[in-house]
Amino acid sequence: MIHAQTYLQQFYESLGFEVWSQPYQLVGIEHMDMIFKIGGILYDYSLHQTRNGSIFGQMKIVIVVG
Repeated sequence: MIHAQTYLQQFYESLGFEVWSQPYQLVGIEHMDMIFKIGGILYDYSLHQTRNGSIFGQMKIVIVVG
């Protein structure tokens, strides 16, 4: 899942992402969650920042049933 700025929606859709949430404000900028799904598998990549300022990425793969 990515937190995409809404003005980039068409760009991300052209890459295969799908809208996953209604628009919301994040640091004063309108965003929406978008997912990348291939054959019923949802790929979720997110960045996290630790208390000491380090940034790391995390990939989750979720099988979507039904």
